[in-house]
Amino acid sequence: MISRDFVMKKLIIGLALVVPVLAAVGFPGCTGGMGQAPPATPAETIPPRGPRIFIEADANMDREAYLPGGDVIIELSFKNVTQEPFQLQPFPPLLQIMRPNPYDEPVRSFLAGEAIKTLEPDEVVTYVLTWDQCDDQGQQVAYGRYYLKLGQINFEDYTMSLSFGRYVSLLILPTEGVIEKTIEMNESRTVNGITIILNRVELTATGMEVYAFNSPPDYNLAQGPNLPPPPLMALSAEAEYSLDGGPVTETGPSAISFLEDGMGHSWKHLNPVPKGTREITFVITKLGDWEGPWEFRVPLD
Repeated sequence: MISRDFVMKKLIIGLALVVPVLAAVGFPGCTGGMGQAPPATPAETIPPRGPRIFIEADANMDREAYLPGGDVIIELSFKNVTQEPFQLQPFPPLLQIMRPNPYDEPVRSFLAGEAIKTLEPDEVVTYVLTWDQCDDQGQQVAYGRYYLKLGQINFEDYTMSLSFGRYVSLLILPTEGVIEKTIEMNESRTVNGITIILNRVELTATGMEVYAFNSPPDYNLAQGPNLPPPPLMALSAEAEYSLDGGPVTETGPSAISFLEDGMGHSWKHLNPVPKGTREITFVITKLGDWEGPWEFRVPLD
């Protein structure tokens, strides 16, 4: 959630080693013929899967919400957290400004440099770039939420992916300002025997959140903290919305909470709603394998 005090964000970046496909059918420790395999030695131990941490990175911006057209100042810093010198190549790495809704899409790419930067243990290197809010075609991007994504670097004979430890975003505000209010709905729609209740819509300075509820047939909440929910409960809902009959925006799948009598659905981090909007049309298009649509009209007057 975006702080009103515009505090600086800190990101921890894990570097995941991309392992090449094995070209041979043999594996360490295996022998051919009738002989018995020798005892394993420490050198033959297969390392555990998963990312290894080489670099900690900070992403500092001068603010977290911007009016259209304002420069976004981004300072990135990289710290070597290993006990050996580490080569950051290329430096700086590729940086992309991403539009998250409904699915990840790059709008502006800052290409990787051609330098190689060697960092000693605990050494930190920084660089600053400015985003003018234009996409790769030189056009002002639409208002809404965007986030940063780093590219890859080289490590020995491998390619290492730089990935953020958690989702962090910045917000470009509508020129006319945003609506801030909560609309209690509690309206139900039944399609193909499935009833969905739209509980409420929350409009804030940082975005829109939508909350709904449904109880699937034969719903049964597993009892006990160590029991997994039944497969039926692994359902998410796809949705889309439009403002005053304008362009349709997909939300992506809902987040699910499991309740005693059914499932709660929520869609968060949606774009803020500009002032002057009269109505939101929110349509749940699909719930698991059940087809909709479950359509709701949310008046804002």
